[in-house]
Amino acid sequence: MNPCLATLLIASPAWANNGPSGQTVLAEILVLPVMMLFTALGGGYALLRIAEPKRRPVLQGLAAILLVLCSGAQGGIAVLVTFLFALVSFYRTGQMLRWAWRKRRGTAEDPIPGAGGGPARLAVAAVANALVTAWFVGLAICFAAWWPWEGQALRTATEIAAYEVAVARSAPDARFEVPSEAEPHRVRFKNGEFSVYGHQHGIIVTIAPDGRSFVVDIVPEGIPPFPYRFVASLPSYRADETGVVRAIRTRENGARCPADAPEAARVGDAEVLQWTARFQAEAGVVP
Repeated sequence: MNPCLATLLIASPAWANNGPSGQTVLAEILVLPVMMLFTALGGGYALLRIAEPKRRPVLQGLAAILLVLCSGAQGGIAVLVTFLFALVSFYRTGQMLRWAWRKRRGTAEDPIPGAGGGPARLAVAAVANALVTAWFVGLAICFAAWWPWEGQALRTATEIAAYEVAVARSAPDARFEVPSEAEPHRVRFKNGEFSVYGHQHGIIVTIAPDGRSFVVDIVPEGIPPFPYRFVASLPSYRADETGVVRAIRTRENGARCPADAPEAARVGDAEVLQWTARFQAEAGVVP
């Protein structure tokens, strides 16, 4: 499923405990300043002062700052505030297009003859403002639930590798174990179950046909589509029978870490011994 669409359709309990992502905050705080910039570039403030003589920009600015501060409590609130700011920005776009049309029609329709930008200048600034605002809205949606849990994904790769090494050391034929169940974000073995949080990573466990080697891939799954993929990246992890966990950063969903990537972690003897002791404690059952 498209990660941006999943953000809106899949309820996540993490929303109750996590603030907005950095990307969502960036979109939220830039909508109104960008609107102000394009209004100035289009020459709209001279017209705005006449169209809305009772404007209170200081009070409006303070209200916007208060909303941004309150939205820091939860990611969903930040998205709603971004929507609110976007509505204000789109309304300004409509105003500027209306002024441009009236100026184009002639002096009789011009709200302030000779003041403000010309029709072309107003129209170009209005369209640019609408496009940038729409981009910010998409950014806020795509990254509303962006909590990659990179450390947890690395631990999962290390734990699965430690489990497999312990299995091979305990088994009479020294073979690695094929998962009994494999789902995108969870794998289950005879004596262990491993998972990754959220929807940013998936687990792929590959056992060689002879059972003498294995590869654990923790691959990205939550990178947003173009053009938002350029705003963030995720790690891709690879662990094998050597006990070495390697990692790269990528902007491609499903990208697997190569075997010669830099080392990110290493399975320790203590982790393998913990699984070995667990196997022995379970009535001597060895996978």
